Parts: sequence; C-alpha cells; structure tokens
Amino acid sequence: ETKSSSFVLDHNSTLHHVIVTSRLIASVYYLVGVPYECAFIHSQQDVSESWTMMVIGWAFDTILYIDLISKFHLTYINKKGARQTDITKIRKHYLAHGFTYDLLSLLPIDLFVYASLRVPVAKLGFFRIVRLLRCIDIVTYFSTR
Repeated sequence: ETKSSSFVLDHNSTLHHVIVTSRLIASVYYLVGVPYECAFIHSQQDVSESWTMMVIGWAFDTILYIDLISKFHLTYINKKGARQTDITKIRKHYLAHGFTYDLLSLLPIDLFVYASLRVPVAKLGFFRIVRLLRCIDIVTYFSTR
C-alpha cells in the first residue's frame, strides 16, 4: 500500500457503489431514452417535449460527470495486487485507462451546437446519439458481477 490522500475514494466503498449504480441507471436511460427521443419526440418538432427530454438527459449527464470526476480519486488494484491509494498514480491510471472513452461519450455536443448555431431544440436530440456509447457500462456492470 502506498501514500494515501484525504480525497481518495475506495473502490469498495458505499459511495462508489452508489455512483456505479447511478451510472448503470443513466446508461439504461441512454439505451432507451436517446433512441426514443430521436424517433418520437424530436421528429415531431414538439418544442416543449423536446426541452423536457433535453433537461432529463442533462440531469443524467450530471450523474456521469460526477462519475468522471470520482474516477480521478478512485482506488484500484495495481499489477502487484495491492490497493493503490496514491492520488498521482490513481489519476495517471485513469487517464491511461478509460478517461478518453468517458470524455468522448460525455461531450455536450448538443449544448455546443445550441449555443453556437442556435439550432432549434427539437433537432438537438440527434446530437445525443453519442451517449449510446454508455451502453457499454451495462455490459461491464453485469460481466463483473
């Protein structure tokens, strides 16, 4: 075991299990909600329903932003089988193992497009399709249980 920091989140902690469960719920939402938005809500150009779905989506995005931040503080088991608690090593490990995937799947393309191009909100749902990458979290969750 190595040097510990007060901002380290143990991978066996209750808080981490809550975050993982929340990530799973968000991933299931993306699996069902994003295709539903594209097929039924945004295709009808209903602005009020589009806004509602976008706000719900952004709420789930917030869960995954919290998950992303927590991974910079999450202990892991190193190659020697020891729990790694050194914050510098934890951050380097996450940057090398998963950060790119998390970042790409969470880029707020819909917000960028809306802010820069003022695209109608009813067309923004299609920019959320990248969230379907999070479906891998469902497979990962059940394959590690």
